[in-house]
Amino acid sequence: MSEPAEIIEDLNLGELEAQFRPSRLHQAAGYIMVVLIFGCGSYFLIYCATKLIRQHDRLPGIGGKGETLFSLGFGCVFGIGMMVASIFLLRWLRSVASLSVFLGENGFCVIRDQRVEVYTWDQIRWVLETVSIESPPLLVPPLNRILPKTTSRSFIIYRYDGTEFGFDRSYLKDHYVFADLVKQKTDQLGIFWKIVEVRD
Repeated sequence: MSEPAEIIEDLNLGELEAQFRPSRLHQAAGYIMVVLIFGCGSYFLIYCATKLIRQHDRLPGIGGKGETLFSLGFGCVFGIGMMVASIFLLRWLRSVASLSVFLGENGFCVIRDQRVEVYTWDQIRWVLETVSIESPPLLVPPLNRILPKTTSRSFIIYRYDGTEFGFDRSYLKDHYVFADLVKQKTDQLGIFWKIVEVRD
């Protein structure tokens, strides 16, 4: 791939001002989650399938206590579902890993999966900023009410032709910095910027 400055120049976006990539920390966490989901799905599938093969003639259909043909069959389906979900998550992570955003004086471009999308300032219709105020995840009452709530921001940039680019901390490292740089430009040009607050 060409150097960032050459890409910006070729796309007539002016001088390169900043470039952004996905967060390595979030990517690592995502890959760990893929392994865990796939591993759990494999365990469910192997355990339930083995039970069905070895004990299918001694297990009740639906009723009765303990394991049944229905519960073990459902376990197989659930395990396969988890494995399929992990594959889709892996594909999404690979797509995010290929993401690069280059900001120039005339706009910015998004490069993902070898596809290039250009957003010049005059193409941008409006921007939606969502401020989410929520309790820390994985906490149960009363801890989720005692600990302070966390605030996160996500953004969607809309072009006049309907194309959009959404990003948050899981997509871009220093996404606040990119959003602030875009806002400086939109404020100068009078582009509408809407802020929506969401509370859990």
